[in-house]
Amino acid sequence: MNVRLAHICPILPARHGNGLAMRASVFSDAAALLGKTLIIAIDGHQGDIADHSINGACAVGIDGRSRPDTRLMLISKATVPEQKAVLLRQYGRPSASVILSLPVMQETVRRLKQHRPDVILISRAYLLPLVDELKAAFPNVPLVVDLDDDDGALHRSYAQQARAQNENAECLWHEAEADVADSVIAHAMHQVAAFTCASDVAAASLLRRLEFSGLQVVPNAVPETVAVPEPSSAGTDLLFLGNLSYRPNIDGLRWFVTEVWPDLSVRFRDIRLIVAGSNPGGAVKQLCSGTGIELVADPDHVAPLYQRAAATVVPLRFGSGSRIKILEAGQYRLPVITTKKGAEGLRLDAGKHAYISATGTDELLAACINCLSDRPAARQRADALHSFVQKHHDRQTIVRDMGNLLLATLKPDHAKP
Repeated sequence: MNVRLAHICPILPARHGNGLAMRASVFSDAAALLGKTLIIAIDGHQGDIADHSINGACAVGIDGRSRPDTRLMLISKATVPEQKAVLLRQYGRPSASVILSLPVMQETVRRLKQHRPDVILISRAYLLPLVDELKAAFPNVPLVVDLDDDDGALHRSYAQQARAQNENAECLWHEAEADVADSVIAHAMHQVAAFTCASDVAAASLLRRLEFSGLQVVPNAVPETVAVPEPSSAGTDLLFLGNLSYRPNIDGLRWFVTEVWPDLSVRFRDIRLIVAGSNPGGAVKQLCSGTGIELVADPDHVAPLYQRAAATVVPLRFGSGSRIKILEAGQYRLPVITTKKGAEGLRLDAGKHAYISATGTDELLAACINCLSDRPAARQRADALHSFVQKHHDRQTIVRDMGNLLLATLKPDHAKP
């Protein structure tokens, strides 16, 4: 197929690792199937990466952290919370787009001109400040933007949590971030051929606030594995797996360790809690210093962790998005204990696929007890979740569907095999 594609993302796509990287890899794979693809990863840790191949696409990193956007840096240093929020709204760019200074955007355009793409795919809303530069350089090239999550809803959730904890400065900042997240989408809306997001919940939330001409749901896909091992029926560990610098994960871990774990560990004396994930800070390390809790920082492979576990726990109380770790646990046929917020966006049946509780301590404790007390019933739910994941989140199917979406943005003569 004679199509040239480009994928701009904030981190190099990978089939395993954090959720952003796994989702980005689905989109890059879809592009690479259609034709010659260039991946441009704009991130602070990738400026020394030489051009190389990822899943059949040429990939290059552009260092954005060492060349930050000066105005956003100054805004971040403002000391008066009200002034800081006003300045961010006036500038109209998310703080995460600090990696998009003018030199970085110019280098991105230069790379793209060398590639001469027929379609450009952008991952995440905070890269939308690139759109004006891209349309100026490539006025006839369609843009496809994967929002993934609803960033506006995420920051409003952060603001609500901060308000409940009387953290006024944090609340004002996240309210401003939420408004800016919406404004960059609204500004780019008429220049983008298609938007995608990860769940029906995110789509409904976005559509309540923004007048999209087109928004399509592209579900998260489970990473491919060579073989899915059978879980050990003798496993007694509970597994908490995720990004350990992500605010909702830290809050959920603190809640679980301080309010649920003490009673649970008394009732099940042989149980251990395995906390595994990337970037654990001091607060997480302190939480994991208790009896029966093991911290596995930055694990190279997750399969051994799943094999050790009797169940995985996702005790989220706020945030937004579709939890890839729940899907991954389903792929490994491991029972899942979570909250309604944790299961949000996945269309799971609480009586069939997982143990889904309200966000009260007693409810979550009861869900854990039910799961660990009846292994045959827990296995039935794990098997049902595995079937659900294979049906609705199969990687090859989603890659194919995304490829069709990309083709649909092109002129008819390009869309022919």
